[in-house]
Amino acid sequence: YECLDTVLAWSASQLGTIRSAPKTLRLRETVARCVGLFENVAARKPVALENGVPPEARVSADEDQLLSILRNLLSNAVKFTPAGGRISLRAARKGDFWKISVADTGVGMSEGKVRSLFEAVPMTSTPGTNQEKGVGLGLQICRDFVRQQGGVFTVESRLGEGSTFSFTLPAA
Repeated sequence: YECLDTVLAWSASQLGTIRSAPKTLRLRETVARCVGLFENVAARKPVALENGVPPEARVSADEDQLLSILRNLLSNAVKFTPAGGRISLRAARKGDFWKISVADTGVGMSEGKVRSLFEAVPMTSTPGTNQEKGVGLGLQICRDFVRQQGGVFTVESRLGEGSTFSFTLPAA
């Protein structure tokens, strides 16, 4: 289901049929909804999930797009974090924006892999630590949805140390 949802969202974004409908969202609660979706999968690995988003964080964002971004980033973090690892979700106010980060203690990526993440289709998918599969479009969708809402999407990673995927959204 997740792969089909990803492909459909990517197709719609490429055709220009998805438009942002921003509204004020309580970021901590939105993040908690997504974390709840991954608690069982993370517990089976086991990987710790931490929602460190401050209660006062409010963003002006399209709810469906934000949920899609968070689901993709959490799915990848769980996929690439080995047993005993940790995934932390944080947010910090940066002027008129909130910077949201999903950081993991996973396998990380080389500088070359980070640079190639957003190359043109066809994308490639890397199996996770338990050979989890994907379609290779999730990060492209995340970046596109963040851009549609006036934000910036960034990636920091070190091979063997983990990754941090961050994006900004307008503060409400």
